[in-house]
Amino acid sequence: MAIASKAILALLKEWPSRKAGTEAELEAREALMAKLSGEYGVDVKEEGIYAPPHARYHTLLLIVFSLITVALFFLSPIIGVISLLLVSYAIFLFITGRRSPLSLMVGVKVTANLIGSKGVGDKHILILVPLDNYFDQYSDKLPTFFNEQEQGKNIDVAASVAAASRLWKDIPDGYELSLCLFSGTVAGNIGIHQYIQQHNSVLKTKAVHIFSLSEKMLTPFRNKGLACQFIDTNGDESATSKSNALEVVILKMFEA
Repeated sequence: MAIASKAILALLKEWPSRKAGTEAELEAREALMAKLSGEYGVDVKEEGIYAPPHARYHTLLLIVFSLITVALFFLSPIIGVISLLLVSYAIFLFITGRRSPLSLMVGVKVTANLIGSKGVGDKHILILVPLDNYFDQYSDKLPTFFNEQEQGKNIDVAASVAAASRLWKDIPDGYELSLCLFSGTVAGNIGIHQYIQQHNSVLKTKAVHIFSLSEKMLTPFRNKGLACQFIDTNGDESATSKSNALEVVILKMFEA
């Protein structure tokens, strides 16, 4: 029997906040791993990574290096210009969804991506979903705009797991379908960047098609020139609707 989205929603209620590298995220990952391991023929594994729990450290580093750059202009204009170019490049990488050299400098914790795969073939389908989730504030005195809020990911997790579970039941020959639950997504998709680095040869040699209920998660793969599709449910945020929409799109690919 396929995993129901409501079962995953009930499971994740115990960990509403799951910062990357925390005990809560570890426990949620292990619970999901137990669920996926019960799927017939599905290979489930954790891929260890390093990631900060949020983007705050990266933002602070950019501010610090920007201030240092201003100071360097007074000491040496040439060094100041070089520093400005480096800071601008770091900002550009972060804004465009690429891996910033500052992202792993401070506050890094040990965590892991959770990958479930079934099937063998030259056509590889990836379903992406964020594993980490959090709600945090700089200050209760500041407006919401200045605070960090990343909730509501449980529905995407439940929908993606349920869709993958149904698709795994009858996967066609020549296809491999992977459900990728990434950590470090809040802090600039760190888990995704490390996955791309680790699986670079596979991504280059296979016909890879990538699907996600989150547009943001697709950016690192699009930057690599890979085929990506955002699943739009036209405002229907229910787990059932999202799961069905994801399944329908991938079934069409199987039947093509």
